[in-house]
Parts: sequence; C-alpha cells; structure tokens
Amino acid sequence: DPDYGQLWAAKNNGQVISTGTYPSGFPVTGTAGDDMNLEAAWNVQTDCSSVIVAVVDSGVNYNSTDLAGNMWNGGGAAPLHGWNFVGTGSSDPMDYAGHGTHVAGIIGAVGNNSTGTTGVCWKASIMAVRVLDATGSGFTTNIIQGLDFAINNGAKIINMSLGGGASDPAMSAAITRAQNAN
Repeated sequence: DPDYGQLWAAKNNGQVISTGTYPSGFPVTGTAGDDMNLEAAWNVQTDCSSVIVAVVDSGVNYNSTDLAGNMWNGGGAAPLHGWNFVGTGSSDPMDYAGHGTHVAGIIGAVGNNSTGTTGVCWKASIMAVRVLDATGSGFTTNIIQGLDFAINNGAKIINMSLGGGASDPAMSAAITRAQNAN
C-alpha cells in the first residue's frame, strides 16, 4: 500500500513525513521503534470482521477505495452502512468533515491491496454513525442517539474521537448503557 510509509503508528523507522496536517508544520521526523509493531500482529491476524466497530463521529466516506469493502452492512433490518443523526437524520452517514473517515481508516482500511494505506485490521466491519456536522460540531443529544443506534445494531466496539465540555448526566447514562450491553 503506497501510503503505508506515512504511518508512524504502524511502523516508525524514523522516516520523514512531509505532507498532511501536523500542528508544528512539516517536515517532521519520526522516532524509530515508536509504533504499535503491527507487522508482527498482522502475522497472527488481519481479519477483525466478526466484530462490528461503530465510528461515532462525522460519518465515514463509505465510497473510499480503502474503506468500501470494510463497511458494515445492516442486512436489510438496518440501514446499509449506518445512520446520520445530524439535522433531520437519514440513512446516509456520509462524512463531510473528513475526521470520521480518517478514524475509520486507522481502524480498518483494507490492507495489502496496493492502494492507499492500511488499517490496524485489513478486514473489518465498520458502522458509520454520523453525529457531527461538516464543521465537526454537534450536540450531545445526537451523540446519545448515535450511541444507542450502535448498541441496538450490534456494535461491540464504539469509537468516539470527540471533544467536549462539561459533564452531562444523559451522556454518562448512554455510555453506561453501552458498557452494560457489553
């Protein structure tokens, strides 16, 4: 996968990264060995598709070459790839901010296909749950709805790469529901 060399988390050999978004600008040099040692893990397992992973975020670009084959399929009983809780809501969880797609790629971009990049799992089942708008902003009520959707549709891992303010009892209760649902 041509962009694999840009993934410090997967394999950091001290390579220079010269593109992307990094707070201090580019180029940036990595620290050799400061990674997850994924190549050793991939010798053991690359298929995580038996576990549904919900990405509760800005949605996921389910048309991305590296993600299309790893998107969750609701199987007719639920929407095809997930749900959009932004605005009036719909069964289209397309990402217009990019963050949810980035997160989904880290989790499960198709690997070893000579395209783009690779995820921790080369084969995955990613459920897109859009709770943030195109600017990356959202409401706790939408996030709670997204959590409940993920729980009710079989997600066993829920990723919420979100920031926020004060404690919210309703959000805490939703997280407790997710924990109790295993």
